[in-house]
Amino acid sequence: MTTGVDVGAKADVGGLAGLGWREAMERAVAAADPNALRMVLYQYTHDAEYLGMAVSKVPVRHGVSYKYAISDADAAKVRARAIELFGAADDAAGLQAPAEPTQAEARQMIDELVGEQLSDVQFNWALEELALDDFPRDVPERLSGLPAEAKQKVHVAIIGAGITGIVVGTMLERAGVPYTIFERHPDLGGTWEANTYPRARCDIPVFLYQFRFEKNYPWTDHQPTQPDLKEYLKYVANKQGVTPHVQLNSEVEHAAWSQDKQKWELLIEHDGKKSTFEANFLIHGGSFFGTPKKPEIEGMENFHGPIMHTAEWDHDVDLAGKRLGIIGNGSSGVQLVPHLAEIGSSLEIFQRTPQWVMPSENYNAPLPEETRWLLDNIPFYWNWVCCSYFLSSRQDTEATSYDRVWQARGGAVSRRNDEIRDAAVAYYKKKFADRPDLVEKLVPDYPPYSRRNVVDSGWHDSLLRDDVELVTEPIRRMTPEGIETADGQVHPLDALILATGFDVHRWFWPVTYHGRDGKTFDQLWAKDGARSFLGLVMPSFPNMFAYHGPNGAPMFGGYHPWAELWTRYVLDVIALVIERDAKSFEVRADVFDRYNTRLDQEFQRLVVQGEHVSGYFIDNSGRASTFLPWDSAEYYDWIRYANPDDYDFR
Repeated sequence: MTTGVDVGAKADVGGLAGLGWREAMERAVAAADPNALRMVLYQYTHDAEYLGMAVSKVPVRHGVSYKYAISDADAAKVRARAIELFGAADDAAGLQAPAEPTQAEARQMIDELVGEQLSDVQFNWALEELALDDFPRDVPERLSGLPAEAKQKVHVAIIGAGITGIVVGTMLERAGVPYTIFERHPDLGGTWEANTYPRARCDIPVFLYQFRFEKNYPWTDHQPTQPDLKEYLKYVANKQGVTPHVQLNSEVEHAAWSQDKQKWELLIEHDGKKSTFEANFLIHGGSFFGTPKKPEIEGMENFHGPIMHTAEWDHDVDLAGKRLGIIGNGSSGVQLVPHLAEIGSSLEIFQRTPQWVMPSENYNAPLPEETRWLLDNIPFYWNWVCCSYFLSSRQDTEATSYDRVWQARGGAVSRRNDEIRDAAVAYYKKKFADRPDLVEKLVPDYPPYSRRNVVDSGWHDSLLRDDVELVTEPIRRMTPEGIETADGQVHPLDALILATGFDVHRWFWPVTYHGRDGKTFDQLWAKDGARSFLGLVMPSFPNMFAYHGPNGAPMFGGYHPWAELWTRYVLDVIALVIERDAKSFEVRADVFDRYNTRLDQEFQRLVVQGEHVSGYFIDNSGRASTFLPWDSAEYYDWIRYANPDDYDFR
């Protein structure tokens, strides 16, 4: 049983630390999520009143998303009873944890949490997100049940020591399967080791963006900063015994499948020296946000000042008091602009395509000390808050899909998508009431979810500064002095920042792969772009898995739980190979083809494959090859465990 109150270090709870139990508890309960808190009360009391409260969806982020909530009257009842119950204890040690709910009780409680009856698949997923077990997505029984000597005969190579590498390493460690992680950077952390530009942080709530096997880590922010995110990954890697298996400054340059050996042969560069390594299974765990995408602008080489990409930030360059320019207004650019506006003498933002940029109420906010107190002192509160965030974040299929009936009645996309668009436009008009010129420049001409929605981090406030200019004229060329736009105006600059994102369709860079019979991915995908099965495996590449492979990126939720789900599936496939005394597996051609035929059909209903859509969602073949199109619960069910009929074993 895991109550969520145990962790290696506690966060500083500030002003509450000096208060007595009763006073601190009352302040914390007043700030609690009453919907999550009532589930804790039910565990303590089994009073059916707490399961009979009406639940509604309350819009947040100006209607972009929602949360589940009970009425104010019911919330008052919950808080009053919580104060009475918790106040009977003298301190945290005196508050005995309630019993963990049975499977049947958990089913009823989760349904009540959202005010609807979930399907069996949705419930199974939500139960894992509730994280009552120490490892809610543990090593599959098929692998854990194999003899130790059989598991010791194989070796798994993992490329990348970010989120993927750490979760795979954690589970292989628990399974007793040998593994090695190769990381090209000088430290662990993946994306959060590479992207160190000022104010880099996660743009979704931390309750979604964390492992479910690491309970109640002492986060201090709603949406943690890059240093905290990196430190978290290092903490988990050390705690789970993964760190000794990581080889830093080790870049896998080439990987080739040996048909004779039935193994992968890797060529690795480490500190200027090259070596080879053999592995039975290979997992590419690098993010597709790994290859900086840089614009080709005439005259860039003649510019007199520094040019930096956000993913290659040079902290030795002093930008204070300089005339700054930034190209790009995606997630990285929007995060960085407030910092540049504050330190520069002026800032010019060069925007090619407007984005749907919407506020997040707690983006820059610390986690309230009251919330931290509840997480640290009230058993199971962490579990129910995490579960509630997950259920609120479930894929909004109406928002991301076309409704042809709605369109026939005059709507643009669907009722939900149109509501989000209207709410966003209304927000823009209110925010920039005195600057209609900015409204005209900022409102996109495409529907929300055609691209990844961007979270406002102070971007809109920065645009209202007198020393910040939003430039929408196309860039013609660069001169030694700055940027010349299509209207002939020269914008003098001392430094230029490239917030131009990543070449996400340069799959698996910087590794070059050769699969069965020497096939490359370019050859495999020559017909109509990059494809995979389940976003994880490709034909002609035996014993290889790729996280964030083609059509492998979920459209909602945090990456950590998804990586846990994929890892359970991957380990189940590895177990299928071992238990058959086989040497390799490969996805069957007919399975791969049927999957992708249906995938193409599924995309026809989504706005990401609609007209006028561009950006990194769309590859050079015109396909939306980045994201998963499936209903999230359906996809979860497919990857819960492996189907041996999907593979050939040799």
